[in-house]
Amino acid sequence: MKNKNSRLIGIFILFMLSLTNYNRLQGGENVRTVQFVSIWAIGALSAMLVYALIEKLTGKQANNQPER
Repeated sequence: MKNKNSRLIGIFILFMLSLTNYNRLQGGENVRTVQFVSIWAIGALSAMLVYALIEKLTGKQANNQPER
């Protein structure tokens, strides 16, 4: 259980760092490579975060079922 919580917290911290880094970049008319990689990383981390949340919620539901 601790491994799932630490994984979720780690993904959330990386997600927040990538959002902060993207907001720090100056805007421009053209999309630079750094901006593209930042946007891609934000998308990948958000997908991992959603997957980890769904995995945690479904794991809780499976553990609450009574034993036979």
